Amino acid sequence: MFGKIFDSIYDGTLGEDWRALITFMQLIILADKDGIVDMTPAAISRRTGIPIEHIKAGIEILESDDPHSRTSDHNGKRIIRLDDERPWGWYIVNHQKYREIRSEEDRKEYMRNYMREKREKEKSEENQQSCKQQKSTKANSKKSLAKLANTDTDTDTDLNTLEAFNTFWRHYPKKKSKGQARKQWLKLCPDKPLIEKILQAIDIAKESDDWQKDNGKYIPYPASWLNAEGWENEQGSDDSDLFGGAL
Repeated sequence: MFGKIFDSIYDGTLGEDWRALITFMQLIILADKDGIVDMTPAAISRRTGIPIEHIKAGIEILESDDPHSRTSDHNGKRIIRLDDERPWGWYIVNHQKYREIRSEEDRKEYMRNYMREKREKEKSEENQQSCKQQKSTKANSKKSLAKLANTDTDTDTDLNTLEAFNTFWRHYPKKKSKGQARKQWLKLCPDKPLIEKILQAIDIAKESDDWQKDNGKYIPYPASWLNAEGWENEQGSDDSDLFGGAL
């Protein structure tokens, strides 16, 4: 099937008789790439489910001259017989025209999809660049954050980042390897929604059996929990590694 139906088909003279309109639609759909429908009316009826009397009535109209047709080829006939010696099998007169319309519509659709994907890609690249610039700015502060991450001394070099980390540190129940935790935090570079999600996950984890048993023995180190993105795990899981796994 090579045909495609267009809105303009409803606006011409075919719209004056619904049988011709419906039959022509089916012929366009059933035609091969050359615009040929080598089928009997009965076969068309079986394929489409349209009663054969409607198909025959529509074909009779489509084979007739139409002086008001948009195209004057063959006196406005929409279809012509493939063989005058048999009463079935037709060629759609304006088939090439419909193929060209289809090609133009397909081209427009392709361009719409291409431009949408292009915009999405550019937006993604902009977000990545913004994150890189943000990290670069932090790295070029008075005291390198990379150097800061390997110490256990809190400073105000990057107030927002360190305040967020300090809030995390106060919430996290296991105070081990603070420098490694800070390093992992800076690598993560969380925004405000993610920080809130992390803190909420910690509060939930504190109530879990895994974190409460044996005096918190199975609570993972904070750096390990951040690296494993423990806040993403489903609540209520029985998995022992629910919140990142202990070191």
